[in-house]
Amino acid sequence: DGGPLTLLPSSIQGYSGEEGLEQILDDERTDVEAIIMALPLDVQPHYVTRALEAGKHVLSEKPIAATLSEAKKLCDWFYQEKRATTTTSKLQWSVAENFRYEPAIQRVADAVKNEIGAPTI
Repeated sequence: DGGPLTLLPSSIQGYSGEEGLEQILDDERTDVEAIIMALPLDVQPHYVTRALEAGKHVLSEKPIAATLSEAKKLCDWFYQEKRATTTTSKLQWSVAENFRYEPAIQRVADAVKNEIGAPTI
């Protein structure tokens, strides 16, 4: 048993950490179309930008940056760049992370609903 990677199509089994991120982000690499970013917050905005500039679609995990101002700067750059160049005009950048069905999150939701009550601001 080769582990989880044996379940993947043979065409992508080679991407198991054998190459560095910089090599994968090389804009000459036409065999890599999309990248999932799960990086520390201090480097994630840089690599999201690099990947998009290299013509790769990006799915990054929340949060996208360490601060709100860094996140806004990254979003502003993306939308401005998307309008300005053909390189990024068709690229997709999505942010996702869904813990809704994780047991710990369900316990918190149940506590809010049944014990604590709705949060007030």
